[in-house]
Amino acid sequence: MNDAGVCPFSIRELLGDSACYLVPMYQRNYAWDEGEITQLLRDVLDYQAKSDSEGKSQTYYIGTLVVFAREGGQFEVIDGQQRFTTLSLLANWLKHHGVGAVDMSWYHRVNLSFESRPVSSRTFERLWQGVASHQLQGDTFNEGLVNGFERIGDALVSLGLVSNKQSKDGGKPYLAGERLAAFCDYLFKHVCISRIEVPKDTDLNHFFEVMNNRGEQLEKHEVVKARLMATLNRIPDVHARRQSLYILARVWDACANMERYVQYGFSPQERHKLFGKDDWGQFVPRDFAHLVELLAPSDTSQGDADLSTEGGKGRTLMEILQDASLDGEKQGVPEESAGSERFNSVINFSNFLLHVLRLVSREPGKTEGVPLDDKQLVDQFELRVINQDDPVATVQRFVYGLLKCKYLFDQFILKREFAQGKDGWSLQRLHWYSKDSVSYINTFDDNEDGVEGINRRILMLLSAFHVSTPTLVYKHWLNGALRYLFDACNPGQPVEAATYLAYLESQARRFVFLRFLAPGEGASYYQMLYGNEAQLPCIEVGELGLKAMEPKLRFGHIENNFVFNFLDYLLWVKERNQDEVTRRFEFTFRSSVEHFSPQHPMDGYKTVEEDSLHAFGNLCLISHSKNSRLSNFQPNQKKEHFEASLARNEIDSLKLLAMLRLMQQNSRWQEAEIAEHQSQMLEVLATEAAKMRERP
Repeated sequence: MNDAGVCPFSIRELLGDSACYLVPMYQRNYAWDEGEITQLLRDVLDYQAKSDSEGKSQTYYIGTLVVFAREGGQFEVIDGQQRFTTLSLLANWLKHHGVGAVDMSWYHRVNLSFESRPVSSRTFERLWQGVASHQLQGDTFNEGLVNGFERIGDALVSLGLVSNKQSKDGGKPYLAGERLAAFCDYLFKHVCISRIEVPKDTDLNHFFEVMNNRGEQLEKHEVVKARLMATLNRIPDVHARRQSLYILARVWDACANMERYVQYGFSPQERHKLFGKDDWGQFVPRDFAHLVELLAPSDTSQGDADLSTEGGKGRTLMEILQDASLDGEKQGVPEESAGSERFNSVINFSNFLLHVLRLVSREPGKTEGVPLDDKQLVDQFELRVINQDDPVATVQRFVYGLLKCKYLFDQFILKREFAQGKDGWSLQRLHWYSKDSVSYINTFDDNEDGVEGINRRILMLLSAFHVSTPTLVYKHWLNGALRYLFDACNPGQPVEAATYLAYLESQARRFVFLRFLAPGEGASYYQMLYGNEAQLPCIEVGELGLKAMEPKLRFGHIENNFVFNFLDYLLWVKERNQDEVTRRFEFTFRSSVEHFSPQHPMDGYKTVEEDSLHAFGNLCLISHSKNSRLSNFQPNQKKEHFEASLARNEIDSLKLLAMLRLMQQNSRWQEAEIAEHQSQMLEVLATEAAKMRERP
């Protein structure tokens, strides 16, 4: 690999390259969806904003593209094909929808092809020709590529780079302006990718295996840990310095595995001290000093290397990183893997650190606080911890906050649980029964089947939040929940189920009525989560308030899918005891807004009139795969499809269930049914909006 060629390309140079890039058969199909596509575009947008604020065009390196040069001028793509394919789809989308705002005349052809995959090649060819994506259905086209193309349009709308409106034929013309032009100028000129060409004699099978099993480079959170340790290393008293470093290392490594409950980062004896004797479900430490008292050995010199250099001066970052004695994973903690394969976290460690940092260094509600985006992880810790007037105390305060937040996260935030061959949402805590018996039980009640009680209700609302924001960054709902828990939970003061649920429902109402459906510019997330309650704007309720909501409930104007998911939650609360389908309803990752009466009817059917077509009463949220298969079908045909799911007591959306039942009742789905259903749903929202006046 020493003679591998590395060549930086701007995105325009890569996509306009005369060479042909080939995705070989051993590579998986294109698999990026809304989360990955939106994250890629958001990253570029964030770096563009940073360049604008600094007054200079800063280069953003988007990653690597590893290739092998074949005979005939082709490059076989070994690593990076998902990103390359997304960029090709984006350029294709802009060529057809960015006309008048973005100059794509340089993009003469798609230089990405697929080995022995005619379906994928045909799909790219039709998209290049300008064939509408809704026409590319069936086995002769690659559904993943079509989905990716459509998700790019959705992501550009959600990021405010383009807007869309509805034409008379139900199409979706995009309105591109100066913001998109500036974004594309930065993307194509100042975003770079490093093409790495492996040597001619490389064993590709072995190389591909290594690429997919390679060790990670030093991650940002590891850099943060080293800098925090370097800060504590300035403590002049040797004993105090050793204790602080020991606590940081132990807490950090106990919290770093987001798939494992934090109790398993410590020995059984330590769990009894930290999380309640014969319990393990409490949080005992009061502050960092108490944490030292509970956890640090009296003589930290045993088994530890000297933490200072000659003369008593602090060590360098490299010396700290190379000190194996500070690695908490070397402590011999038993039950290391307990639960780590059973639970899947909704966030990774780097982004979790930012949530903790925002909580322990909170600012007035009129600001925006710590950005919840791990691209800024190192910079934010430098600004808010390392460069503070008393950085040692700030680090210690953060370490205590980290342990407390991880305990709260494990006990009171949902996870995805895999057990007994099934998976589902989980809200459970760890409980000690005896030295031979420890198990996970519901956090708030002992309802075994998981579909009744307040534990289930909290879980439903948390899952509604999560599926509406599947990306790892900017999880404001999670930050709000942790903020409430952090303030409400203290030694001897446990979190109460009813008050926690009341807070989460209040937070949901704020997001929906003060931001997503607010007339004009909505409130900021930070203002809603950290601001003075009395300073939050009031909203209109009743008929006037409903009229103000309607424009933001039309297709193409709904800011966030949480509007649909919160409505489904309200319908579930209201009707969960009426039938088994509603009772067993669960939130899934549904990202497509479906027109129940279709935009592009098959077999010569006419569309309903435009005002009804794009009204909230004709819209529901379903999975993207179902949207692709069913979008052009008539309501009766869709009803037949969903009957199979209903027989299993399953449905994509409770709003959809209400639509199906209304259609069955009236034996049709036309403008009158759309208006009636919309009126029913708005009444549910209006009832909830009225609670905004009851300040919790």
